Amino acid sequence: MLKKVIVLGAGSAGLLAALTLKRRLKHLQVTVVYSEKIGIIGVGEGTTPYVPLHIHGYLGMDREEFQREVEPVWKLGIEFEWGKRGVFHYSFSNQQTDFQWQGLKKPNGYYAFDRFDGADLPGALMKRRIATPMGDDGKPDIPPPGVGIAWHLENHRFVQWLHKACMREGVKFIEGKVEDVELQENGEVKRLLLDGGRRVAGEMFIDASGFRAELMNKLGAHFDSFTDALFCDKAVVGGWEREDETILPCTRSEQMPHGWSWRIDHPDRINRGYVYSSSFVSDHDAEQAFREANPKIKDTRLVHFRSGRYRDSWIKNVVGIGNASGFVEPLEASAIMVICIQSRALTDCLYDCDGVTNDSLRKSYNKLIGGAWDDIRDFLALHYKFNTALDTPFWQECREKVNLGKGQDVADFYQQNGPSLIAKEVLMNAGDPYGMEGYLTLLVGMQVPHKNTYTPTAEEWKLWENYRNHFSNLAENGVGMKGLLEYMKKPGWAS
Repeated sequence: MLKKVIVLGAGSAGLLAALTLKRRLKHLQVTVVYSEKIGIIGVGEGTTPYVPLHIHGYLGMDREEFQREVEPVWKLGIEFEWGKRGVFHYSFSNQQTDFQWQGLKKPNGYYAFDRFDGADLPGALMKRRIATPMGDDGKPDIPPPGVGIAWHLENHRFVQWLHKACMREGVKFIEGKVEDVELQENGEVKRLLLDGGRRVAGEMFIDASGFRAELMNKLGAHFDSFTDALFCDKAVVGGWEREDETILPCTRSEQMPHGWSWRIDHPDRINRGYVYSSSFVSDHDAEQAFREANPKIKDTRLVHFRSGRYRDSWIKNVVGIGNASGFVEPLEASAIMVICIQSRALTDCLYDCDGVTNDSLRKSYNKLIGGAWDDIRDFLALHYKFNTALDTPFWQECREKVNLGKGQDVADFYQQNGPSLIAKEVLMNAGDPYGMEGYLTLLVGMQVPHKNTYTPTAEEWKLWENYRNHFSNLAENGVGMKGLLEYMKKPGWAS
């Protein structure tokens, strides 16, 4: 039975993996090896609803403590300035397009194509910069974890909380720089050789060393690039301390001549970034465009990345987690979500097999995680393929050459049949993190044309408008993010 796990890296990937393993498998000895010389990427981080569901649902961590120590800002979805519609709101409610309101003859996507604005409550809230409606008790209506709500996290605060939670669960920490990796005769990792002659042995090793992927590369892991689908490879990042700006309860994603720009709000800071393709614009010109669009920015830094994944995330006795397993650009804030998916899947595997691993278990895990990476790649590619708003060389190349993978079948079906739900079980993988709602919301949001058009009756439009007016009224009487943050400082709000 597996008893000793060594985690290399103390960023969000390593600590989330360590916390998940130790929280659910109490008997495991979990040790995190880290180097103080290797810094943590301190950026504003977006998430999906899977992350609060993992932390508060699967792990059962205290909501009030997390809110108090991490101070996440709610993320109801993404406000896209994208495509020929201009602005549309992509929410986490699963009711904008993959749903059918009572009394309507067609799924919501057919009506949202022409009148998308405020098609569900989160969309109405995002438009008005409101975080949540008020409940019947006169208090902010706070849903259960993972129900339509994700987070904006400041990474340093998140990592500090994770470290504290790991310590409380009994995770051990060893500070030191890995100088070499010793292998067994069968090719598995035997121990890490640290500076000062120290050796750290284990039975299973989690590689959470980020883009370095030290253990994965030691075992000769094969990396599959996503460059045929995702052309961006750099980002210039900056931000400023909040002045009088409203705290947005959503991420903003704005198309740029050679990529796109994000805005992520924190209580005291606004984080901005411009993701671009270095094949179409120089670093100097990208930063200049970034500064022109964000005159409050002072210091910036350049981040280089490659989108892709290792063919197998679990090789012999090494499991890559986070960036050591794969990476895609941050367009849909998938990084921490994938870490949670990987950590949970590994923990469930070890629990189910009583710590006795084998080739079939590794194969199943690799199929699951590889499929998740590929699903995310295909979904992100869709953002680029059908954006017709800009006609720069970058966007022309995207429309002509982006490989949609599995998403091509979804796009073909949509273009011939409209936002129909009849074939979603066939078109979507069971574990796809975005589902038909995600695909249809993007296609409808960007007003991608389709052949099977539908003209609603006057009665249907009246009903559609009644729903939108209802959401609008709820949003108008809600509370903004600043007020909600103040409310969540009071003890007992999560009861």
